[in-house]
Amino acid sequence: MEAFRIKIKDLIEKSIPGLQYGRISILMQPAEFRMVPDAPARQTFSIMDVISANKEKVVKWLIKYPYQLMLSLTGLLLGVGIVIGYFWLRRRF
Repeated sequence: MEAFRIKIKDLIEKSIPGLQYGRISILMQPAEFRMVPDAPARQTFSIMDVISANKEKVVKWLIKYPYQLMLSLTGLLLGVGIVIGYFWLRRRF
């Protein structure tokens, strides 16, 4: 402990200009260190986790509703095409 006290006093003396070594006093006290656990990690949600866990149900749903799936994909493709066309025409004119 004395070695630490000397190192700390030297560090303080060199850090503060004009401070005399004899005027530095250090009080060392024991301390209890208690580790505080980190907050528990939040569980993340991924659509791929849900699909892989329920693969049979997803396949059954896709087979049961093929027209709704095609209609949804067609609407999505049409929407993406409209957005791309809008930006392409806007850039052109």
